[in-house]
Amino acid sequence: MDAALKHLERNHDRFLNLLLDYLKIPSISAQRKHDADSRRAAEFIRARLDEAGFETGFFEGKGLPTVHGARLVDTKKPTLVVYGHYDVQPPDPLDLWESPPFEPVIEDGEIRARGCADDKGPSLALVLAAACWGKDLPMNLRFVIEGEEESGGTVVYDYLKVHRRDLADAKAVAIADAPGIARGVPALCYGLRGIAAVEVTVKGPARDLHSGTYGGSVANPATALARLLATLHDAKGCVAVQGFHEGARPIDDVERKRLSKLPFDERAFLADTGSPALVGEEGFTTWERRTARPTVEINGIFGGYEGEGSKTIIPSRATAKLTCRLVPGQDPKRVQDAVARHLESHAPKGVRLEIARGHTAPAAYMDPETPWAKAARAALERAYGCPAALTREGGSIPVVSAFREAGLEPLLLGTYAPGEKAHSPNERYHVEDFLACIRAGIHFFGAPPA
Repeated sequence: MDAALKHLERNHDRFLNLLLDYLKIPSISAQRKHDADSRRAAEFIRARLDEAGFETGFFEGKGLPTVHGARLVDTKKPTLVVYGHYDVQPPDPLDLWESPPFEPVIEDGEIRARGCADDKGPSLALVLAAACWGKDLPMNLRFVIEGEEESGGTVVYDYLKVHRRDLADAKAVAIADAPGIARGVPALCYGLRGIAAVEVTVKGPARDLHSGTYGGSVANPATALARLLATLHDAKGCVAVQGFHEGARPIDDVERKRLSKLPFDERAFLADTGSPALVGEEGFTTWERRTARPTVEINGIFGGYEGEGSKTIIPSRATAKLTCRLVPGQDPKRVQDAVARHLESHAPKGVRLEIARGHTAPAAYMDPETPWAKAARAALERAYGCPAALTREGGSIPVVSAFREAGLEPLLLGTYAPGEKAHSPNERYHVEDFLACIRAGIHFFGAPPA
């Protein structure tokens, strides 16, 4: 252990420069024009695994490759899978970035670049943690690093099916793609919300119409869409879709007590959002609303004229993209059906609807007291020098359910500070969190459960 930690100390600057080089690659999986860049990112992370002594390869499919690597030091020792992703969210809107998203800078101890926290920094950190052990790695490791997490691709799922036998020797999968609870306070996340995406398009006239000539005589799709979306919630902030909450497991008293003790600063949370006030479903705390209650959110609304100045039209159509975040017990497909029925039954007169169902994933809830979970938590505590919180996270990591189906226990390591602006302009990642994540990996790989 000491030798591995000293290796980190000696290579601090080199490891940081590797991360900066990695962040310069615009591996935006949602945009086909960046496919070559995404492959460069895949080659970059594969090269790091090669340097760490892993047997590596690309798993190709209908999309971007999944990078895999294995170091099997002793069949009698436990095996851990480590998952991450090399793709990043689109950086738009570009005009809100304080520095170019793929030209990383370090200011006040923070790296600022797209993908630094989600998930290039943490996933690279665990690769480097394995490298720090050199030939003395105390457990068997398999890395699975995909390139389509941010765009809902299927290649990694095909990999898990094809290589299920190869993964049979593993009991758990470590995923460093979650936030800690506060600056310098890590977390073991034992719950994720699921997701169900829906897109609704409201169609009216066959073409855009002159708003003076036709206004007041035909339905305006933009107005109809606004009215339709307003029916999704009641006055108390609760989702008003019939059947939406079917099967949803409530938060029990034990968990409510645990969550209430987390060091959550509501004022700091509000300040980070830039919103004027916190709102949400009545009867629940802010933490419960954002991690353990189901929601429907409007991700985007578009239709009609969006350019500079005015254009006096009645648009022929208007569209909204929705995502529902789900809790354990909810079936994503049934939720999509319930939302579709609600939209159809509340459609205003004079318009037609087109509803498309998007990607889905169930919620995940893991036992935080298993031997692997305790080992992961202990590693975080040693790396950060403080207790690791037990938390639930409001986001979704769809591949978690696939790993569970493959018989692996997910271990969600929260290693970066909340409020790192993942998916937003000016994403940031503290250098100290990068180094702490490497230390956590060193401790975890060095002390597997008996």
